[in-house]
Amino acid sequence: MMTHYFSKFISFAAATSLCFSAMGSTKTLAADKQYNAQELSDAVIILVNKERKAAGLNPLQTAPLIHSAANTRANELVQMFQHYRPDKSLYTSALYEVGLTFTCSGENIAAGSASPESVVKLWMSDGGHKDNILSPDYNYIGVSVAYVAGSEYGWYWTQDFIYSSETLEGSYTPVEYVSPKLQKGDVNADNCVDTFDITALRKYLNNSTSSNLSASQLAACDFNGDGNITNADLTSLNMYIISQS
Repeated sequence: MMTHYFSKFISFAAATSLCFSAMGSTKTLAADKQYNAQELSDAVIILVNKERKAAGLNPLQTAPLIHSAANTRANELVQMFQHYRPDKSLYTSALYEVGLTFTCSGENIAAGSASPESVVKLWMSDGGHKDNILSPDYNYIGVSVAYVAGSEYGWYWTQDFIYSSETLEGSYTPVEYVSPKLQKGDVNADNCVDTFDITALRKYLNNSTSSNLSASQLAACDFNGDGNITNADLTSLNMYIISQS
């Protein structure tokens, strides 16, 4: 028996279920710049799997085939924001077209959200979309996004969910990148503690609000290991470098 789950909502019209958003985000994407759909898709899946982990559920995998289907659907939403496609077939036909076989499926769509964080927050705020994200019935997810300048909502997002008894070729679970731990004092992350690190630390101390240092680099700045980055760390780092010369 084939089962499909989908719902539609408009955030400003609660009686329906198509999903639009004008919600902001601290990581809003610049609409006039090039974007990487694959990176954004993986970021959404990482956030989805965090929600699933919190609910005691297994993580979802993705694969090139289901990503391809989701990418088709995201681009179709620009023409027709429905779970039905422009040719009037259900969204599942996009899954079949790439050769997927499955016993159940679901789809979430959204428009207007400009970042992975804001679109997942939007979906999680609605019962039907949240049910898809937290369903134990799925083991694969495909996510994609399309941006069309001058269109009604700009950004268009799709999540397609399936359960497949087959292992999809190229399947993987996206993981969050964790910066490697740096040696204390290696502020510029070049695997060497030297006078260039003193310059980098001094620059940070003089204008910390505009620093672009990563979390690992900030940890390296704390040369004294007291949880604070101050001139005392600069002094200690300078003394260490002198002692090594």
